[in-house]
Amino acid sequence: MNRIKSRNFLLIETLAFPAIFLAANLYYPYCTKGPILCLWYRIFGAHCPGCGMTRAICHLTRGAFREAVHYNFLAIPVLVVIFFLSLKAAIRLFTLTGDTS
Repeated sequence: MNRIKSRNFLLIETLAFPAIFLAANLYYPYCTKGPILCLWYRIFGAHCPGCGMTRAICHLTRGAFREAVHYNFLAIPVLVVIFFLSLKAAIRLFTLTGDTS
């Protein structure tokens, strides 16, 4: 049973990057029109390290690196880390043996 949970978790990790990439790409037409939802910004009036991350990732999915860096320069390393974690999970998922006992 533990091995099945492990396989399911690896599947979720594998699909994380494609899901984020697809969602950001579909959300792209709306990404600059929406409100700022950051609770930190609403309370203190200052941007947090995550402010603009959604907009930056939306622009990265379209190859607009300059705009992405304008919104949040941390989006590039975050997306790269998510990509490599998904790739690592995919490799582990496909190298597991079929034995689920």
